Amino acid sequence: MATVSSSTPSNDDTTNMESSPSPPSGETETMYRELLSFLTSPRADVRKAAAEATLAALVSSSSTDDDADYGATGDDGKNDARDEGKETSQDSTTVNLSNEAYHHLSRIPSILPLCKIASSSNSNDNNNNNKRLVYLDSAATSQKPTVVTDALTRYYEQANSNVHRGAHALSREATEQYEAARDKVASFINANSRNEIVFTSGATEAINLVASSLSHTCGRAPSDPRELYIQEGDEIVITESEHHSNIVPWQMVVQRTGAVLKFVPACSITGGFDMNAFKELIGPNTKFVSVQHVSNVLGSINPIESIVEVVRSQAAPGAKIMLDACQSVPHMQVDVQALGVDFIAASGHKMCGPTGIGFLWGKESILNSMA
Repeated sequence: MATVSSSTPSNDDTTNMESSPSPPSGETETMYRELLSFLTSPRADVRKAAAEATLAALVSSSSTDDDADYGATGDDGKNDARDEGKETSQDSTTVNLSNEAYHHLSRIPSILPLCKIASSSNSNDNNNNNKRLVYLDSAATSQKPTVVTDALTRYYEQANSNVHRGAHALSREATEQYEAARDKVASFINANSRNEIVFTSGATEAINLVASSLSHTCGRAPSDPRELYIQEGDEIVITESEHHSNIVPWQMVVQRTGAVLKFVPACSITGGFDMNAFKELIGPNTKFVSVQHVSNVLGSINPIESIVEVVRSQAAPGAKIMLDACQSVPHMQVDVQALGVDFIAASGHKMCGPTGIGFLWGKESILNSMA
């Protein structure tokens, strides 16, 4: 287990490990972003150390009262998260973080309400009653920080109205907030234009929108020759490890159009993406490829750069590529312009947002050619 020590970062670590000064009390959003910078660091040892410090803080806080100060430190300035890590460390890898970083890590329970979800009072398991929960299922859905729930409450209390459907003050305010969110999403993934962001109820609807648009003519040529469509004999390639929401829509496309659905098998050695098998499946009839960016089961990161290169060189001219980015957008930098794909789908509830919101990104020129 990696141990985290509080000292000045070395020169080699400065880029990823340098921490900002402690923010003023109450600036929870700033602290939350700083925490994410450690928990999503490109360096595996940093991520591991930060995760263990986080877990130690959560476990330590579970024995305190509800109104305890989770950010308290000892006389020597070393907090409980580090001490907990030291007690359980053997053959440890030491990662240097500043005292400020430790302070913020130890305050996770007060910033993200992970420990404040008690088991239901109606639970049949009496052993679980009144125990705090350490939540480790964010790949399915994440818990919501107070900055998110507060924003939702503030909207409903101060700006609730129909978006784009009224001329009165509340409707204008609701519309401004809605469109400002579109701008933030576009900036977050480095979209070329805000017009490339389509809000949906989640990634499932985003994928279905693309699949339905490509197959709504049931394989017949559309009246508009510029419109994209799938026809009989076209090939769609996905992987065996896709989430259900990236399998069923394409099965339905095949039923409607007579296209062929092909699956890239998992690598027999690593369990990850089998590039050799993928190259064999991509050919002149390949019209669409849809794959996960990061596996929701294995956590493996698919080689998108190589996938794009193969599709652009071997597939039919104009073949499109879609990424299920539900697991990547919350945990790593996603630059849609650098990726070179045509669509991505993502959901809000896996990245600390509310349930029932997601988005489809597509290149503007392509979106304009779809029904």
